[in-house]
Amino acid sequence: PPWEVMQLSDKEFFAVSRPDIAELTGAKRKKAIEGLSKSDPILFSEYQLMKRLSSAANEFARNSARFENSAKGKINTFALFAELVANLVQRNGRSGIILPAEITTSETLSSFMQSIVGNGKLVSAISFENEEFVFPGIANVVKFCLMTLTSERAQANEVLLANYLRQTTQLADEEKMIRLRASELALFTPELGTIPIFRAKYDHLLTRKLFENSNCNALHTKGGADNWEVSSRLGLFNMSTDSS
Repeated sequence: PPWEVMQLSDKEFFAVSRPDIAELTGAKRKKAIEGLSKSDPILFSEYQLMKRLSSAANEFARNSARFENSAKGKINTFALFAELVANLVQRNGRSGIILPAEITTSETLSSFMQSIVGNGKLVSAISFENEEFVFPGIANVVKFCLMTLTSERAQANEVLLANYLRQTTQLADEEKMIRLRASELALFTPELGTIPIFRAKYDHLLTRKLFENSNCNALHTKGGADNWEVSSRLGLFNMSTDSS
């Protein structure tokens, strides 16, 4: 599927038509764009139209009731695609898709993972590093995931996981293949419901033993009390808006 953030990038929009504006940052770029309303009204109108289309696409994704678990944060088309596929799989069917590996670990998309795991739709999530360029045209730092989904009625009995693979031949390495019941996944990430990352079976067994014999996974009680008195805040410092 396409991997694209559904947010207009000023830098990309002006990269060809006005590279001088594209090279600016933060408040300086915003001021230069506003100046186009007088110096180049046609380009400014085109920019406003693209901005409107981007905003409309985001509004549709958020309010169409079709992407309740993936239209969050900075919406990416790969997440929408994944949720659409999960909802379209036939009763006895399966679907295999290639996605960025963050689909399984992103806090923003945690509700999507909770949904497919909780409903028995996740069959496997096998993640690769591109260090050996399985995909030659993509940077080696990019990680991708082979995800297999089934229908809620089919109910996958277990989930096959693997991480940090570099070649498809490693799929035959049983030490890297980790099979878990869906109910077991909540042990490792009870707060978010995302997929834990293990390099091999040894990692899984060691981590499981630690979690089963400690209370470190209970950040909050069912009553809502904060056991660790931990709080977090987003947007403390924004490099774009605070650059001026």
